[in-house]
Amino acid sequence: MKWIGRILYILFVLIVIGFIELIGGGVQGIRVSEYIYNNVTKNAIDNENYDMFEGLGHLNAVSNTYYSKDQIKTLDGQNFYDTTTESIDEKYQVKLGMYPHAVVHKNPQFDLYSDGFFVLLEDFSDDVAYYSLEVTAYYAQDPNKTQIVLKDKNYLNIYSDIRESNANRASFRVALIANNSFANHILETNKDYTFPEGYNFEYHIQAIDVFATIIDPEKPDTPERVHVYRITDGTTFASGTPMVTHTNLNLAPENYNFSRGMNGVEPTADNNPHNLVLDYHPADLSPYNFAYWIVYSIYFLLFVVVPYFWFVHKYVMKAIRKNKTDDEPKGKTRKPQPQLFSDVEPKSDK
Repeated sequence: MKWIGRILYILFVLIVIGFIELIGGGVQGIRVSEYIYNNVTKNAIDNENYDMFEGLGHLNAVSNTYYSKDQIKTLDGQNFYDTTTESIDEKYQVKLGMYPHAVVHKNPQFDLYSDGFFVLLEDFSDDVAYYSLEVTAYYAQDPNKTQIVLKDKNYLNIYSDIRESNANRASFRVALIANNSFANHILETNKDYTFPEGYNFEYHIQAIDVFATIIDPEKPDTPERVHVYRITDGTTFASGTPMVTHTNLNLAPENYNFSRGMNGVEPTADNNPHNLVLDYHPADLSPYNFAYWIVYSIYFLLFVVVPYFWFVHKYVMKAIRKNKTDDEPKGKTRKPQPQLFSDVEPKSDK
């Protein structure tokens, strides 16, 4: 029974560590989560007019990354990819903006800059539960233009309600498509693949397909998924029947891969060639330092206090008692001390 208890305790400790380190992200993850809740989530709840650029400023600051408000224009010079003027039902209309995302510093594991672009819902319908993206691209240096398709991922689902996005581990009004999104997809589909030397992890986006999921409250188990929009760079696709197709997609690698040319130099007010947003940089996480006390107190309890009382304390007390016995004079019988008080009343002489 003793060993069963020890094994169960070890399993309990592993579960606690897994929850804190893997799910919570450790101390830093907890601090970041608290920062995001207090600066983004709390302000976006039930706020239809929430400024997503405010949210992007905080999200990038806490990630030590940047975005630019200078949106990536379409091939025909427009600011948005827009179907709101098309003759389709309003609930299927959508307007998207594309904004560059820069990390500045390289991921040393893959010699990779995780630059990308944000797809922001500029206009959408409240009838839609969420939008889903499918992104088709190819490695920019691939002469065969072998297509890589990103789809069926939580981060490609965009909700207009932040509580729903959090509950579904999805995106809130904006989705980030980054170079590492394609690199991870390649490794997931071919676990034995090794990126060749000189592979620069930059991708040309050929198409973005937008699907709207509409859920009838009376039939929640049978959602309607509609292919509402396709944007391409002029490439012809035979599959799918989108309601609207535009051929003005302008997401060549040079339009959003900025970090390689920045050489690891952080942008400043005086040196900011890509007009990256510097608001809230660096993010102040000091109000959330209580996470250190919480996490390390739990670890102290699990690794020091409980093991001490479970495995060590009885031996310490035994040693103390033995020391007390050894300190007493040997070979002498202790004479009992006279009792000063007694609960027994003295007997009468009568």
